[in-house]
Amino acid sequence: MHSINRLLRIVGLQVIRVPTLGRVPASGDTRSSATDRTRVGVLDIMIPPSNPLFSTYRKNPDLMSELGRIASQVYAKYPGALCVDVGANIGDTAAIIRSACPAPIVCVEGDRSTAEVLVKNAEVIGNVTVKQTYLSDSSGTQQMAISKEGWNSTLLPSELTSSAHTVTFLTLDEALRDLDTHLIKLLKVDTEGYDGRVLRGSQRILQTSRPVVLFEHNRENLCDLGEDGLDVFENLRVCGYKAALFWENRGRFMLRTTLDDTALIDDLHHYVDRQGRPPGSVHYLDVCAFHEQDEDLAEKCLAGEREARDKRRTSGPPVRC
Repeated sequence: MHSINRLLRIVGLQVIRVPTLGRVPASGDTRSSATDRTRVGVLDIMIPPSNPLFSTYRKNPDLMSELGRIASQVYAKYPGALCVDVGANIGDTAAIIRSACPAPIVCVEGDRSTAEVLVKNAEVIGNVTVKQTYLSDSSGTQQMAISKEGWNSTLLPSELTSSAHTVTFLTLDEALRDLDTHLIKLLKVDTEGYDGRVLRGSQRILQTSRPVVLFEHNRENLCDLGEDGLDVFENLRVCGYKAALFWENRGRFMLRTTLDDTALIDDLHHYVDRQGRPPGSVHYLDVCAFHEQDEDLAEKCLAGEREARDKRRTSGPPVRC
């Protein structure tokens, strides 16, 4: 009997070793076993158990399902479309896109160890190009603090911590210089507060390709970076974008509006400030913006979200009105 159990037996307790579902590596460990495979969309991809997405997709297999529905509609209108996934993490959102359409995907991920897993998953997803670089609104190097390294890399001003890294940035326009950017018809951005900066560094793409843009509006990260947050909507409006769909961070569809309705967008912006962090507060919003030439696409995506919402409502437990 182990010495610990000898002591615990005095109070009637015992430690029993039980097998786990999979090895839980230290943060940043990209090795994986067969048990690390997780169903995302219709694909089984590798997600290290140290990455919160490992448990998130098991609890909520419909996470980011709106991305798949939007990708399907975009590909139906533009069968030669190229999709760009910025902040691709380990490839989960690329798997969602691939589950909905066969379009080629370019994944951009800055975190080196996360990108290593992404490269492996790209082989499963198929027709995926991986670019390992951080993006911003201008190129160059900066001293940055990096939190959540290895699973959800978040860049912060170096003065917020004693640990600083030299980070090299490119703009998206520069990172995709070798591609025919006119083919880009879906641009997904999820960069922990850098979304506005990434889009400011994508002016050539926004003005020439006019892709459907799906991005995250995270007030907490925006505040840490000293970002206003509202300027991303004005930037898109100036580039000719008009319709916008909004979801809560849990994937619940909220509403459709236009970027001209600045009062409503300002209200939504303040809705997610999380001041005082009330219970059940919405952490961030997901936003999808459509260029004015894709008004028909916006209407089809709106109809798809309403249909998905109604289907979820009727398939779940009875709701008390």
